Amino acid sequence: MDFVNRSLSDVYQYLMGNWEPILAYFTALASIGGYFIARATDRAWKRTEFLFQQMHYLDNDAELREAVAILDGRHPTATVELVFGEASSLGKAPRDAFAVKFDKLLNLFQRLAYAVLKAKTLSKAEIAPFGWYIEKTLGHPLLVTYCEENGFDDLVELAKCLPIEVANPNLARGTGP
Repeated sequence: MDFVNRSLSDVYQYLMGNWEPILAYFTALASIGGYFIARATDRAWKRTEFLFQQMHYLDNDAELREAVAILDGRHPTATVELVFGEASSLGKAPRDAFAVKFDKLLNLFQRLAYAVLKAKTLSKAEIAPFGWYIEKTLGHPLLVTYCEENGFDDLVELAKCLPIEVANPNLARGTGP
């Protein structure tokens, strides 16, 4: 018991004699911890800001809205089959114009896919608000082929592993990244 009392006495004397450097160490550790907490919060905010910008872009860009209307079968004159099919009654100029609009839409989704699969700066859960669009986009065999032939491979890969349950016979579901 005397050993314990002596040890506690020594610890007390050490703490009282060296309180300034000890306080400095604790202050430094608290500052470092605060920095990492603030940085994590800032990164989360940046991700949220990016996702909201992309949603705003998708909702407010006229060309993207038109591509989504075609995708969803609500366009008055065009369908995915007319834009991307071999036997289309649309002329070359209108098909090309619609294809440019689809490229713009697919580029948006490709950026999201890159952020999830390659950069790993976004999670699949964070891009869930875009899931319907991605599933709908790749629910058309012609668009799947177009994506695979035109550099939208990350988008196709992401669509295969999205947790959203939308019937899509064109994609083989995998566990994904």
